[in-house]
Amino acid sequence: MSEEKNSNVVVIQDNGEKKTNKLTGEKWIKGIVKHKWCVIGTTLITGVICFAGVNWGVNALTEKLNASYTYNLATEVDENNVERYVNGKLFDYASVVSRTRMQAIKDSDEEFKRINIDKIIKNNAISVTRNVNFDTDANDKNVTSTKTISYTINAKARFFPNKEVGKRFIEKLIYLPLQDSTDSINSYNVTSFITASFDELSYLDKVNLLEKQYNEINTTYLELDEKFGGHVSANTDGQTLNQLYSDFIYSNSNVLTLVNSLYAHGYVDYEAGHENERIAEIKANADALVVSLKAKTKELKTLNELMERLQNITTISTVEEESELIKEIIKIKGEIVDASNEITGLIKVLNWSGYYENAEGEYVFDDTDTKNACYQLKTLDPTWVANNAKYANDITASASALEIERNEATQVFRYVYIFFNNGLSILNSGYVELKGSVHWSIGLIGGLLLGFVASSLIMAEYTISKEKQESEKEENK
Repeated sequence: MSEEKNSNVVVIQDNGEKKTNKLTGEKWIKGIVKHKWCVIGTTLITGVICFAGVNWGVNALTEKLNASYTYNLATEVDENNVERYVNGKLFDYASVVSRTRMQAIKDSDEEFKRINIDKIIKNNAISVTRNVNFDTDANDKNVTSTKTISYTINAKARFFPNKEVGKRFIEKLIYLPLQDSTDSINSYNVTSFITASFDELSYLDKVNLLEKQYNEINTTYLELDEKFGGHVSANTDGQTLNQLYSDFIYSNSNVLTLVNSLYAHGYVDYEAGHENERIAEIKANADALVVSLKAKTKELKTLNELMERLQNITTISTVEEESELIKEIIKIKGEIVDASNEITGLIKVLNWSGYYENAEGEYVFDDTDTKNACYQLKTLDPTWVANNAKYANDITASASALEIERNEATQVFRYVYIFFNNGLSILNSGYVELKGSVHWSIGLIGGLLLGFVASSLIMAEYTISKEKQESEKEENK
């Protein structure tokens, strides 16, 4: 019986071939072919998901609108290192991202109506930085360094309806200071000293204002020449700054003659028959000027003593202290010049009134002087009376001429600044750029590859597992 049982046992051999469940290239391809629609579907779905994730997920967090730029504006830096436009308005590079200015840009164009300014500000989604670079010239024996100032604006792209709208909005913000500069140039006027009440003033006051007006126009041309050079075109006719300045000097040379004539000939405004009252008025005014002269002379002495002490300082601990000392010296020098000029002016008026300094250093009326206004009013020489009347007409004519010159100098100032000192340069690309962006194709291609590899491997493993199960069933039969 036992022999019978043993005779029914069958031994199966595989001739030394060992079956394996490892993934091979053949099995991988077989899995892809067998489940191609599943692989294709999974690949496409994964590609779309990755495309969406990059385009609307990653980019939404990383994309920024960026631009670096430099200004060439009509601004000046005062003694306190504050930069202002030529009309006095403060220049603030960061103001372009203020609520007020962003709202103004939004309201200026219908395409910006969907931009939420409050949301941008709340999330600190926009900012401007100031960059200071020093370029050193290595070839220069003195090793000079040039300072270049640029600005960079950054804004998170997701806070705008779309990237193109965001770019245009940022560009509008960048151009705001340039518009401010243009407005300041167009509103600039050379200071006018000849007012509507000019005709009612005394000769002395008129001459003083004529001189101030002349100097103001002269200074305008000199400052333009220093900044831009006399060769630049200064009007629509193509005349250079040098030509226009020369014309001004030639046409108004009589102004200084008028000023000097007043003091040289004792010209004075008066009403016929009231000469004595005018003399008394002149003397009373002179007495007051003597007091002012003493005070101003004392002030000048104090300033000179202070300047001497500052210049004798030898112990300076830091660079900051040295800088402050230099600034103070420059300030005191300016005050000394102003005080000296004021003293000179007071003395000229006193001499015109007939007052001169005596041996004791006091200013008193000199009866022997025959050139002062009081003497002329007392004697009323017919020739002097005629010349004095003509002098009034000359002053009026000169005032009218200077007003024309002031208007021309104003136009020259505006023309030169608009063409040579009013610009904006966007660096690098020349326009607002989109940075931190991952291209949609990277997400799509990456997703397709990921989906294909993952799905094909899974299908291959599934196929191997399925075949193994079928093989085991066959063996168990």
